[in-house]
Amino acid sequence: VAQRNFLPKMLINYVPGVAPACPNPKNLVVSGITDSEATFSWKAVEGATWEYALVEGAAEPASFIATTENTVTLNELAEATDYTFYLRRACGEDGYSDATLSVAFTTELHMETLPFEEDFEANAHAWKFVNGEQPNAWTIGNAASNGGDNALYISNDGGVSNAYTNDVAVASFATVLIDFNRPGTFTFAYDWKANGDYNVEENEQYDYLRVVLVPASAVLTAGTPSLPEGYIALDGGGLYGATEWQHYVADDVEVVPGQYKLVFAWFNDESDGEDTPAAIDNISIKHKDNPTDIQSGAGIENKAVKFIYNNQVYILLNGNVYNITGQKVELR
Repeated sequence: VAQRNFLPKMLINYVPGVAPACPNPKNLVVSGITDSEATFSWKAVEGATWEYALVEGAAEPASFIATTENTVTLNELAEATDYTFYLRRACGEDGYSDATLSVAFTTELHMETLPFEEDFEANAHAWKFVNGEQPNAWTIGNAASNGGDNALYISNDGGVSNAYTNDVAVASFATVLIDFNRPGTFTFAYDWKANGDYNVEENEQYDYLRVVLVPASAVLTAGTPSLPEGYIALDGGGLYGATEWQHYVADDVEVVPGQYKLVFAWFNDESDGEDTPAAIDNISIKHKDNPTDIQSGAGIENKAVKFIYNNQVYILLNGNVYNITGQKVELR
């Protein structure tokens, strides 16, 4: 009777070899990517020591960090930025693994949603500053506020004071990215003050504040005293001449759905000008199609009241407002 070999094929073809002194890491993956965080994991090996590095772009790492875990979460990353994570195994006197694994990824772009409220206190939104190396720079701090402790303001001493240097031409910008995901009109409101330099009789302004909405793709350049094309003015053309807090409301502002930067710009030329420079507090952006000032008054509890607001039909029932535009509603 002929003998049959029942050994698995992989064993029949197996060629013995020498295991590497420092095995390579395996199965490196990245997950949980946000605008500021990412998590990296790989195959666990009991007793192993790993070394990792994170660099912007695809540059070679200058140094590594050791860990005995097989999962690492890194935070405080920059938004909308390309990164590369590198991983190798460390084996003491045997050096490092032959292979250094890597994974490339891009952090997400942080986007605020509506309605938008900002008072610059503990949970301030993700503001970006385009200050360059200029002496007068936007900052968030406690040198100026209109209620609460903090505000957004121009400072020439790193935020200690709300003051500016008036013999150097400056253009600085503070921005926050907002998703306007609904059509319609909006109300923009904010508290402001800015003295600066101006000539009321000749209607000329030299040191002043601008408040505008620009497309998310618009580029703002520190030191360039101009605004991108297609901006939506939220300031009447420029603000100045106020050392005390003022309240500004831009009402019925039409905004096409999309992603925009809300921009506060400070421009000053290189001559004259009086403190205070720009300061901002208590920002509010609301969609006007949602009524917010209607309450259930006496005598209408448990009854439905129909009303029209901004060409849309609503039902007020027990203090709750329901939008019924496009629907057939029968009340009995």
